[in-house]
Amino acid sequence: MNNNVELPPRGLEGSKPKERSITIDALKGFAIILVVIGHAIQYGSHDVFDFFGHPLFQIIYSFHMPLFILLSGYVAYFSIGNKSNKSIVTSRINTLLIPFLCWGVVEFLVGAILMDNSLIKLPKYIVALIIFPDRGLWFIWVLLILYILLLLIRKFEHKLRVGSYLVIYGVILLIPVNKYFDLYMIKWLMPFFLAGYLISKYKSNMQRALPYIKIASLIVFPVLMLFWEQKDYIYVSKMTLSSGIASTIADYAYRYTVAAAGIALAFTLISFIKARNINKWLAYVGMYSLDIYAIHLIAAHYLGDFPTLASNSYLFNAVYVPAVSIILLALSILLSKFVIKRNMTLSRLLLGSKVRLRQEPKENLSHAGTR
Repeated sequence: MNNNVELPPRGLEGSKPKERSITIDALKGFAIILVVIGHAIQYGSHDVFDFFGHPLFQIIYSFHMPLFILLSGYVAYFSIGNKSNKSIVTSRINTLLIPFLCWGVVEFLVGAILMDNSLIKLPKYIVALIIFPDRGLWFIWVLLILYILLLLIRKFEHKLRVGSYLVIYGVILLIPVNKYFDLYMIKWLMPFFLAGYLISKYKSNMQRALPYIKIASLIVFPVLMLFWEQKDYIYVSKMTLSSGIASTIADYAYRYTVAAAGIALAFTLISFIKARNINKWLAYVGMYSLDIYAIHLIAAHYLGDFPTLASNSYLFNAVYVPAVSIILLALSILLSKFVIKRNMTLSRLLLGSKVRLRQEPKENLSHAGTR
Protein backbone atom coordinates (compact mmCIF):
# COMPACT_ATOMS: atom_id res chain seq x y z
CA MET A 1 0.00 0.00 0.00
CA ASN A 2 1.41 3.35 -1.04
CA ASN A 3 1.02 6.02 1.63
CA ASN A 4 2.80 8.80 -0.25
CA VAL A 5 0.80 11.94 -0.90
CA GLU A 6 0.76 12.60 -4.63
CA LEU A 7 1.36 15.95 -6.29
CA PRO A 8 -1.83 17.59 -7.58
CA PRO A 9 -2.29 17.59 -11.35
CA ARG A 10 -0.67 20.55 -13.10
CA GLY A 11 -2.90 23.60 -12.97
CA LEU A 12 -4.85 22.40 -9.93
CA GLU A 13 -2.51 23.67 -7.22
CA GLY A 14 -4.56 25.44 -4.62
CA SER A 15 -7.85 23.98 -5.81
CA LYS A 16 -10.19 22.60 -3.20
CA PRO A 17 -9.81 18.83 -2.85
CA LYS A 18 -12.74 16.48 -2.94
CA GLU A 19 -11.17 13.91 -0.68
CA ARG A 20 -8.80 13.72 2.27
CA SER A 21 -5.41 12.10 2.56
CA ILE A 22 -5.31 9.18 4.95
CA THR A 23 -1.58 9.73 5.50
CA ILE A 24 -1.92 13.33 6.68
CA ASP A 25 -4.94 12.53 8.84
CA ALA A 26 -3.11 9.51 10.31
CA LEU A 27 -0.17 11.75 11.18
CA LYS A 28 -2.56 14.21 12.82
CA GLY A 29 -4.15 11.35 14.72
CA PHE A 30 -0.76 10.11 15.87
CA ALA A 31 0.23 13.64 16.95
CA ILE A 32 -2.95 14.37 18.91
CA ILE A 33 -2.65 11.03 20.72
CA LEU A 34 0.84 12.07 21.79
CA VAL A 35 -0.56 15.40 23.01
CA VAL A 36 -3.16 13.64 25.16
CA ILE A 37 -0.60 11.21 26.59
CA GLY A 38 1.74 14.10 27.39
CA HIS A 39 -0.97 15.96 29.27
CA ALA A 40 -1.98 12.79 31.14
CA ILE A 41 1.62 12.55 32.38
CA GLN A 42 1.88 16.27 33.16
CA TYR A 43 -1.39 16.80 35.03
CA GLY A 44 -1.33 13.38 36.65
CA SER A 45 2.14 13.83 38.15
CA HIS A 46 0.74 15.70 41.19
CA ASP A 47 4.23 17.14 41.74
CA VAL A 48 5.22 13.69 43.03
CA PHE A 49 7.83 13.59 40.28
CA ASP A 50 9.21 16.05 37.74
CA PHE A 51 7.21 15.36 34.58
CA PHE A 52 9.87 17.20 32.55
CA GLY A 53 12.19 14.32 33.40
CA HIS A 54 9.73 11.59 32.35
CA PRO A 55 11.32 9.74 29.37
CA LEU A 56 8.09 9.46 27.36
CA PHE A 57 7.22 13.10 28.08
CA GLN A 58 10.66 14.13 26.81
CA ILE A 59 10.18 12.22 23.56
CA ILE A 60 6.69 13.59 22.97
CA TYR A 61 7.52 17.20 23.72
CA SER A 62 10.64 17.22 21.59
CA PHE A 63 8.64 17.17 18.34
CA HIS A 64 4.84 16.81 18.69
CA MET A 65 3.85 20.47 18.21
CA PRO A 66 6.40 21.02 15.42
CA LEU A 67 4.78 18.01 13.71
CA PHE A 68 1.33 19.56 14.04
CA ILE A 69 2.47 22.93 12.74
CA LEU A 70 4.36 21.36 9.81
CA LEU A 71 1.19 19.51 8.78
CA SER A 72 -0.70 22.81 9.05
CA GLY A 73 1.86 24.47 6.79
CA TYR A 74 1.56 21.56 4.37
CA VAL A 75 -2.19 22.00 3.91
CA ALA A 76 -1.85 25.81 3.92
CA TYR A 77 -0.36 25.64 0.44
CA PHE A 78 -3.58 24.15 -0.90
CA SER A 79 -6.02 26.09 1.26
CA ILE A 80 -4.53 29.45 0.27
CA GLY A 81 -4.21 28.76 -3.45
CA ASN A 82 -4.93 31.84 -5.55
CA LYS A 83 -7.39 33.36 -3.12
CA SER A 84 -7.18 37.03 -2.21
CA ASN A 85 -5.52 38.00 1.04
CA LYS A 86 -8.80 39.46 2.24
CA SER A 87 -10.70 36.20 1.76
CA ILE A 88 -7.90 34.20 3.41
CA VAL A 89 -7.81 36.49 6.46
CA THR A 90 -11.61 36.38 6.73
CA SER A 91 -11.54 32.58 6.51
CA ARG A 92 -8.87 32.27 9.20
CA ILE A 93 -10.75 34.61 11.51
CA ASN A 94 -13.75 32.29 11.21
CA THR A 95 -11.80 29.04 11.51
CA LEU A 96 -9.11 30.05 14.01
CA LEU A 97 -9.66 33.32 15.89
CA ILE A 98 -13.32 32.80 16.72
CA PRO A 99 -12.80 29.21 17.95
CA PHE A 100 -9.79 30.38 19.99
CA LEU A 101 -11.90 33.01 21.77
CA CYS A 102 -14.99 30.82 22.10
CA TRP A 103 -13.07 27.93 23.65
CA GLY A 104 -11.63 30.50 26.07
CA VAL A 105 -15.17 31.42 27.07
CA VAL A 106 -16.06 27.74 27.46
CA GLU A 107 -13.06 27.16 29.71
CA PHE A 108 -13.95 30.23 31.77
CA LEU A 109 -17.56 29.03 32.17
CA VAL A 110 -16.40 25.57 33.21
CA GLY A 111 -14.19 27.23 35.80
CA ALA A 112 -17.09 29.41 36.93
CA ILE A 113 -19.20 26.32 37.53
CA LEU A 114 -16.56 24.14 39.16
CA MET A 115 -14.56 26.82 40.96
CA ASP A 116 -17.23 29.49 41.52
CA ASN A 117 -15.50 32.18 39.45
CA SER A 118 -17.44 35.40 38.98
CA LEU A 119 -18.81 36.02 35.48
CA ILE A 120 -17.91 39.69 35.94
CA LYS A 121 -14.29 38.71 35.34
CA LEU A 122 -15.01 37.35 31.85
CA PRO A 123 -14.00 40.51 29.88
CA LYS A 124 -10.70 40.71 31.79
CA TYR A 125 -10.16 37.01 31.16
CA ILE A 126 -10.59 37.46 27.38
CA VAL A 127 -8.13 40.37 27.33
CA ALA A 128 -5.62 38.33 29.33
CA LEU A 129 -6.17 35.40 26.95
CA ILE A 130 -5.16 37.51 23.96
CA ILE A 131 -2.11 38.94 25.69
CA PHE A 132 -1.12 35.54 27.08
CA PRO A 133 -2.57 32.95 24.64
CA ASP A 134 -0.92 30.06 26.46
CA ARG A 135 -3.69 30.38 29.03
CA GLY A 136 -5.96 28.85 26.41
CA LEU A 137 -5.61 26.99 23.12
CA TRP A 138 -2.38 28.74 22.20
CA PHE A 139 -1.74 26.54 19.17
CA ILE A 140 -4.76 27.99 17.37
CA TRP A 141 -3.57 31.53 18.08
CA VAL A 142 -0.04 30.77 16.85
CA LEU A 143 -1.43 29.17 13.70
CA LEU A 144 -3.48 32.30 12.97
CA ILE A 145 -0.41 34.55 13.26
CA LEU A 146 1.65 32.20 11.09
CA TYR A 147 -0.98 32.35 8.35
CA ILE A 148 -0.81 36.14 8.42
CA LEU A 149 2.99 36.05 8.26
CA LEU A 150 2.79 33.62 5.34
CA LEU A 151 0.61 36.08 3.45
CA LEU A 152 3.22 38.75 4.08
CA ILE A 153 5.95 36.45 2.75
CA ARG A 154 3.93 35.67 -0.38
CA LYS A 155 3.56 39.39 -1.02
CA PHE A 156 7.33 39.74 -1.45
CA GLU A 157 8.10 36.25 -2.73
CA HIS A 158 8.02 37.18 -6.42
CA LYS A 159 10.76 39.77 -5.81
CA LEU A 160 12.88 38.25 -3.05
CA ARG A 161 12.12 34.56 -3.67
CA VAL A 162 13.59 32.52 -0.80
CA GLY A 163 14.86 35.75 0.71
CA SER A 164 11.29 36.68 1.63
CA TYR A 165 11.12 33.69 3.99
CA LEU A 166 14.47 34.51 5.58
CA VAL A 167 13.81 38.23 5.94
CA ILE A 168 10.37 37.91 7.52
CA TYR A 169 11.48 35.17 9.90
CA GLY A 170 14.62 37.13 10.75
CA VAL A 171 12.55 40.16 11.69
CA ILE A 172 10.27 38.04 13.90
CA LEU A 173 13.24 36.30 15.50
CA LEU A 174 14.89 39.61 16.40
CA ILE A 175 11.85 40.97 18.26
CA PRO A 176 13.29 41.35 21.79
CA VAL A 177 10.07 40.29 23.51
CA ASN A 178 8.96 36.73 24.23
CA LYS A 179 6.52 37.14 27.08
CA TYR A 180 3.50 38.55 25.27
CA PHE A 181 1.24 37.13 22.54
CA ASP A 182 3.18 33.83 22.64
CA LEU A 183 5.92 35.36 20.50
CA TYR A 184 8.38 32.73 21.65
CA MET A 185 6.11 30.00 20.25
CA ILE A 186 5.70 31.90 16.99
CA LYS A 187 9.48 32.17 16.72
CA TRP A 188 9.94 28.48 17.54
CA LEU A 189 7.26 27.07 15.23
CA MET A 190 7.47 29.41 12.24
CA PRO A 191 10.31 27.46 10.52
CA PHE A 192 8.26 24.25 10.73
CA PHE A 193 5.15 25.94 9.33
CA LEU A 194 7.15 27.37 6.43
CA ALA A 195 8.89 24.02 5.92
CA GLY A 196 5.51 22.28 5.62
CA TYR A 197 4.37 24.90 3.12
CA LEU A 198 7.52 24.52 1.01
CA ILE A 199 7.42 20.71 1.19
CA SER A 200 3.89 20.82 -0.17
CA LYS A 201 4.91 23.30 -2.86
CA TYR A 202 7.99 21.40 -4.04
CA LYS A 203 6.93 17.89 -3.08
CA SER A 204 7.82 16.29 -6.41
CA ASN A 205 11.44 17.36 -5.98
CA MET A 206 11.75 15.55 -2.66
CA GLN A 207 10.51 12.08 -3.57
CA ARG A 208 13.98 10.66 -4.21
CA ALA A 209 15.25 11.83 -0.82
CA LEU A 210 12.42 10.24 1.19
CA PRO A 211 14.00 6.76 1.62
CA TYR A 212 17.21 8.32 2.95
CA ILE A 213 15.29 10.64 5.28
CA LYS A 214 13.37 7.68 6.71
CA ILE A 215 16.53 5.67 7.35
CA ALA A 216 18.30 8.65 8.90
CA SER A 217 15.37 9.36 11.24
CA LEU A 218 15.61 5.86 12.71
CA ILE A 219 19.16 6.59 13.79
CA VAL A 220 19.35 10.36 14.36
CA PHE A 221 16.33 10.86 16.62
CA PRO A 222 17.12 8.12 19.22
CA VAL A 223 20.77 9.17 19.36
CA LEU A 224 20.04 12.89 19.80
CA MET A 225 17.43 12.21 22.49
CA LEU A 226 20.19 10.74 24.64
CA PHE A 227 21.44 14.30 25.18
CA TRP A 228 18.06 15.94 25.91
CA GLU A 229 18.02 18.20 28.97
CA GLN A 230 15.34 20.26 30.67
CA LYS A 231 16.72 23.48 29.19
CA ASP A 232 15.95 22.10 25.72
CA TYR A 233 12.20 22.38 26.30
CA ILE A 234 10.89 25.44 24.47
CA TYR A 235 8.55 25.98 27.43
CA VAL A 236 11.60 26.45 29.64
CA SER A 237 13.98 28.39 27.41
CA LYS A 238 11.30 30.41 25.55
CA MET A 239 13.73 31.15 22.69
CA THR A 240 15.96 33.26 24.90
CA LEU A 241 19.63 33.68 24.08
CA SER A 242 22.25 31.55 25.82
CA SER A 243 25.37 32.90 27.48
CA GLY A 244 27.13 33.37 24.14
CA ILE A 245 26.57 33.31 20.40
CA ALA A 246 28.21 29.91 19.96
CA SER A 247 26.12 28.36 22.77
CA THR A 248 22.94 29.89 21.38
CA ILE A 249 23.58 28.56 17.88
CA ALA A 250 24.42 25.12 19.27
CA ASP A 251 21.27 25.03 21.41
CA TYR A 252 19.01 26.14 18.56
CA ALA A 253 20.65 23.72 16.10
CA TYR A 254 20.21 20.81 18.49
CA ARG A 255 16.58 21.61 19.32
CA TYR A 256 15.53 22.08 15.68
CA THR A 257 17.41 18.97 14.54
CA VAL A 258 15.75 16.83 17.22
CA ALA A 259 12.30 18.11 16.25
CA ALA A 260 12.96 17.61 12.53
CA ALA A 261 14.23 14.08 13.16
CA GLY A 262 11.17 13.34 15.30
CA ILE A 263 8.85 14.54 12.54
CA ALA A 264 10.67 12.37 10.01
CA LEU A 265 10.45 9.40 12.36
CA ALA A 266 6.70 9.92 12.80
CA PHE A 267 6.25 9.89 9.03
CA THR A 268 8.45 6.80 8.83
CA LEU A 269 6.39 4.96 11.46
CA ILE A 270 3.13 5.81 9.70
CA SER A 271 4.62 4.62 6.41
CA PHE A 272 5.63 1.33 8.03
CA ILE A 273 2.09 0.58 9.13
CA LYS A 274 0.92 -1.97 6.61
CA ALA A 275 -2.46 -2.81 8.14
CA ARG A 276 -4.92 -0.41 6.54
CA ASN A 277 -7.31 -0.63 9.48
CA ILE A 278 -4.70 0.91 11.79
CA ASN A 279 -4.10 3.75 9.35
CA LYS A 280 -7.82 4.36 9.03
CA TRP A 281 -8.23 4.35 12.81
CA LEU A 282 -5.46 6.91 13.26
CA ALA A 283 -6.91 8.96 10.40
CA TYR A 284 -10.33 8.93 12.06
CA VAL A 285 -8.80 10.29 15.27
CA GLY A 286 -6.89 12.83 13.18
CA MET A 287 -10.11 14.22 11.71
CA TYR A 288 -11.09 15.15 15.28
CA SER A 289 -7.71 16.69 16.15
CA LEU A 290 -9.01 20.20 16.88
CA ASP A 291 -11.95 18.82 18.83
CA ILE A 292 -9.73 16.56 20.91
CA TYR A 293 -7.16 19.30 21.47
CA ALA A 294 -9.75 21.70 22.88
CA ILE A 295 -11.98 19.36 24.88
CA HIS A 296 -9.30 17.17 26.44
CA LEU A 297 -7.21 20.17 27.49
CA ILE A 298 -10.08 21.67 29.46
CA ALA A 299 -10.73 18.31 31.12
CA ALA A 300 -7.02 17.66 31.74
CA HIS A 301 -6.69 20.81 33.85
CA TYR A 302 -8.79 19.10 36.51
CA LEU A 303 -6.88 15.81 36.55
CA GLY A 304 -4.75 17.18 39.35
CA ASP A 305 -7.82 17.31 41.56
CA PHE A 306 -8.21 13.53 41.45
CA PRO A 307 -5.99 10.91 43.09
CA THR A 308 -3.51 9.28 40.75
CA LEU A 309 -0.93 6.52 40.86
CA ALA A 310 1.97 8.98 40.57
CA SER A 311 3.76 7.54 43.58
CA ASN A 312 4.12 4.16 41.86
CA SER A 313 5.97 4.58 38.56
CA TYR A 314 4.97 1.16 37.20
CA LEU A 315 1.23 1.55 37.85
CA PHE A 316 1.34 5.19 36.72
CA ASN A 317 2.93 4.35 33.36
CA ALA A 318 1.24 1.01 32.72
CA VAL A 319 -2.26 1.75 34.04
CA TYR A 320 -2.99 5.41 34.79
CA VAL A 321 -1.54 7.10 31.69
CA PRO A 322 -3.06 4.67 29.13
CA ALA A 323 -6.45 4.63 30.89
CA VAL A 324 -6.71 8.41 31.26
CA SER A 325 -5.52 8.96 27.69
CA ILE A 326 -8.16 6.61 26.29
CA ILE A 327 -10.88 8.22 28.40
CA LEU A 328 -9.89 11.74 27.30
CA LEU A 329 -9.78 10.73 23.64
CA ALA A 330 -13.14 8.97 23.79
CA LEU A 331 -14.77 11.79 25.75
CA SER A 332 -13.54 14.40 23.29
CA ILE A 333 -14.70 12.53 20.19
CA LEU A 334 -18.10 11.69 21.69
CA LEU A 335 -18.79 15.27 22.82
CA SER A 336 -17.77 16.59 19.43
CA LYS A 337 -19.71 14.05 17.41
CA PHE A 338 -22.93 13.98 19.42
CA VAL A 339 -23.08 17.49 20.88
CA ILE A 340 -21.03 20.10 19.05
CA LYS A 341 -21.43 18.83 15.50
CA ARG A 342 -25.15 18.35 15.88
CA ASN A 343 -25.58 22.07 16.40
CA MET A 344 -24.70 24.44 13.56
CA THR A 345 -23.99 27.38 15.89
CA LEU A 346 -21.69 25.39 18.16
CA SER A 347 -19.92 23.87 15.18
CA ARG A 348 -19.26 27.29 13.66
CA LEU A 349 -18.18 28.95 16.89
CA LEU A 350 -16.06 26.16 18.37
CA LEU A 351 -14.72 24.41 15.28
CA GLY A 352 -15.01 27.09 12.63
CA SER A 353 -16.90 24.71 10.36
CA LYS A 354 -20.36 24.02 9.08
CA VAL A 355 -22.20 20.92 10.20
CA ARG A 356 -21.47 18.26 7.61
CA LEU A 357 -20.80 14.58 7.36
CA ARG A 358 -17.14 13.76 7.90
CA GLN A 359 -15.50 12.49 4.73
CA GLU A 360 -13.70 9.19 4.77
CA PRO A 361 -9.97 9.74 4.20
CA LYS A 362 -8.41 7.99 1.22
CA GLU A 363 -4.96 7.18 -0.08
CA ASN A 364 -2.85 8.99 -2.69
CA LEU A 365 -4.59 12.34 -2.63
CA SER A 366 -3.33 15.80 -3.34
CA HIS A 367 -4.41 17.38 -0.07
CA ALA A 368 -5.65 16.70 3.41
CA GLY A 369 -8.62 18.78 4.51
CA THR A 370 -8.14 21.25 7.30
CA ARG A 371 -10.42 23.23 9.53
